[in-house]
Amino acid sequence: MSTYNIYDTSLPSSWSEMMMYEFEWDLRPEFVPKVLEVIFTATAEILSAAKLADRPVAVVYKKANKEMVAAAILQFFANEDDNTKPGNWNLSWTFNEADIPENTQIIEGTDPNVYVYFRAVAASKFNMEYDALDVINTLNVMTLAQVKKWLDENAKETDEVTISLDNVFQARVAVEGGVKVFAIEPAAEIKMLIKDDAAIEK
Repeated sequence: MSTYNIYDTSLPSSWSEMMMYEFEWDLRPEFVPKVLEVIFTATAEILSAAKLADRPVAVVYKKANKEMVAAAILQFFANEDDNTKPGNWNLSWTFNEADIPENTQIIEGTDPNVYVYFRAVAASKFNMEYDALDVINTLNVMTLAQVKKWLDENAKETDEVTISLDNVFQARVAVEGGVKVFAIEPAAEIKMLIKDDAAIEK
């Protein structure tokens, strides 16, 4: 397995070039890790606030053509061995829309209620001022898309390739039967942002 820290890859510079070419946004390469940390942190906080014990909740990021780029899913699993003990919350991310359970409550990345989370995290972590919701959503979607694009362009037939940002996430691609299989996973530090609430008191 080959693992690359995002700082040691071409992703920041290609992201910066793409933002200028597509939107004429002059964003320096060093911003991309900050944007990714805001995405993963704010998304976890959104799901923590919206969580439901009886069905999954997902924040879904889509392009303008409605193609899903990535989604974060929060599910509660009861303790099947001892129902007197609390269950646990599972936070996962995916590039594959088929991974979202059918009964999931969907929160779109364009939902006006998510605006405050991204603005608050960007300001508190990096003293960055995020603009209007449509700008935030475009920034989120295109940044996540660039992560998958980097994986797609760097996939190897005989090796699993991983890109990571410490304490935030890792994403990987492997070629299985000639097909590229993508995965994305939040770091433990991000998962800990899901408040337990005594695992939903019974």
